[in-house]
Amino acid sequence: MNCSKIIVVLFLILLPLRGTGQEILSKERESEIKKSGKFYFSDCTAFDKAVSKECALWELTKLVQIEMLKQSVKISETDLAQAVEARAQTAQVNQSGSITMLAWIQKDGLAAALSAYIKSKPITASTPPVIQELTPAAKTDVSAIVDPVVRDLASCETYDQFRSKANGYNRQDKLVYGTNKNSFVYPDKCHIFVFSPEYKLIALLDAGQGNRKDLLNGKVILNAEQNFPGNILVWVQIKN
Repeated sequence: MNCSKIIVVLFLILLPLRGTGQEILSKERESEIKKSGKFYFSDCTAFDKAVSKECALWELTKLVQIEMLKQSVKISETDLAQAVEARAQTAQVNQSGSITMLAWIQKDGLAAALSAYIKSKPITASTPPVIQELTPAAKTDVSAIVDPVVRDLASCETYDQFRSKANGYNRQDKLVYGTNKNSFVYPDKCHIFVFSPEYKLIALLDAGQGNRKDLLNGKVILNAEQNFPGNILVWVQIKN
């Protein structure tokens, strides 16, 4: 009886270790991805696996976007992000400490593959949003923003600055963030940070549904989530 219990305990201990090992990308494969010239790739490190993966896919999308511009391929930021996420592969590349995720996608035939993906998406009837002309926000006094974390993030001018601070707050378990709205249970509770294609902060939308207030200039943005074609939306949920 005691022997049986020992065997069960050992099995339970070893099983998750075996599963974890299968999730780690081998050094040989990582080297091939990074050195063969056949892939676009990006990696990102954070203490949360979901944030690390989201960040790696984000950076990969930036690389692909530059390549598509070179090839004069017209594709919206939203469609591009969805297409990259659908076709890209991701894997963890380290085993301890903070988590590094690698995202990669094959270069060969990429433009055609992305175009085919977009064409395969079902077309749904919708009312065209009322597009408001937007320019990079003239920074107001962000001290008026009540939440201290949101206020600090609002002081960022670029996505790189934002990501650095957001990752720090994530490690402190003060927030979660990402570019995929569907990854949040309650997206209406998220602030939306809007970055231009040049990765400059141009708007900061308050939590809510439908119309949202831009905390950088005080304007109410109609159909907020549909109102930024070609720009990059980052959802941020503050943990209370």
